[in-house]
Amino acid sequence: MNAQHKKTRILNTILGIIYVIMAYVFYQEFGMSDWRQLLFWAVLAIIAESFVVISSVGTTTSVGTAIYLYTAIIGTPFDVMVIVTIGTLLCFPEVNDKRKHLLNTAPYKMAFNIFNISLAMALSSVLFQLYQGPFNIIIFALIMLVALAVEELINGFILLQYFSIQFDDIKARDILKDIFGSYMNSLAIGTLGIFLVFADYTYGKSIVVILFIPILLARYSFKLYYDSQRMAIDTIHALNEALHAKDAYTGGHTGRVQQYAKDIAKAYKLSPHQIDTIDKAALLHDIGKIGIPDDILNKAGKLTDEEYRRIQDHASIGGHIIGSVHSLRKISLIIIQHHERYDGKGYPNQLAGDQISVEASILMIADSFDAMTSERPYRKAFSKEHAIQELIDNAGTQFHPQVVQCFVDDVLLRPGYEIGESEGELLEINELKEVQANAERVNEA
Repeated sequence: MNAQHKKTRILNTILGIIYVIMAYVFYQEFGMSDWRQLLFWAVLAIIAESFVVISSVGTTTSVGTAIYLYTAIIGTPFDVMVIVTIGTLLCFPEVNDKRKHLLNTAPYKMAFNIFNISLAMALSSVLFQLYQGPFNIIIFALIMLVALAVEELINGFILLQYFSIQFDDIKARDILKDIFGSYMNSLAIGTLGIFLVFADYTYGKSIVVILFIPILLARYSFKLYYDSQRMAIDTIHALNEALHAKDAYTGGHTGRVQQYAKDIAKAYKLSPHQIDTIDKAALLHDIGKIGIPDDILNKAGKLTDEEYRRIQDHASIGGHIIGSVHSLRKISLIIIQHHERYDGKGYPNQLAGDQISVEASILMIADSFDAMTSERPYRKAFSKEHAIQELIDNAGTQFHPQVVQCFVDDVLLRPGYEIGESEGELLEINELKEVQANAERVNEA
């Protein structure tokens, strides 16, 4: 047994002990609802958790939170633990075209999910138990805001412990960022739970069932949307692979540009999210070349004016391709702008100065530096010193001056920094999941 697996078992054991203790305390303090009530909630939970939606960047969404919140308000904290446990054990969601269920899911993963969700939802349900007044949808909505915040914080803390075991470089701020996104999603789904409570109090469980049907239909609409996004990403992946096969230079060039762009972004003190966005944009920045004829793309001699105009189209083509995926639209803007010059003489939109995003300015400089320092059939590669001088000479005209200064002083002149190398393999398109970017000749032309 390796150390990672041992730590995971220890974490699950600790959570399991807490789970048993809390279940006992909640049962003693709040009791348990009628078995018919529990059966009704359990059936809804199993159905809700069986029809999850997997987004284009790999995250999952279900309406299970609505059922758990519904249980938390009408039932007891112990009821919530029971319903979460049953819903998780007996659900059968489709993941990667395969139905997952009790018999083909790793026991430790299922146990972790049960402990994590049960504890978080049960503790949040205590807040509803503290309110002893009559049903009031506004008051319950306000309590929901706090209860779901409690649930997400507890869930985030437990996930941080888990991911810190699985990954060495996980940071609390990454989990906090995910908690905020998850909280907004939980609020949207939790609101459905409030309406289910209203329907139960006002009309009875038959209306709850009727309301539950359109909720599942809404889930189906989400699935269709995410499936279309996933298909678009798969198409982009195929186009990117085709481009690398079409021009062997592009593959190595892309990896080097990725490395330079990330190094600049880190030295420029951009946020982790911005660095990740630049990394993906660098991967995809030349995908528009797939729409450029081979005889132009691979021409060894000087480009004609018409050929130059045609090859300039690759930035817009690439932005249009990437922009078809909603989660990649920020990346598409960087790709469109990565040939805009600081003095406004670039393309396709002749943007200037601060009209150009700093991410696009970084990508342009990384792209141009690799173009200058790469060997090509029609000219030799510039030396590192020559390329640095070109960056300095063109700072404020072609290039963003502050980014150039940062790249030169904090990256290229850093002791031991080697050019022409990239760390690790290129980021795969399917890693763009919470969604999921051979410009060298253009720079010279």
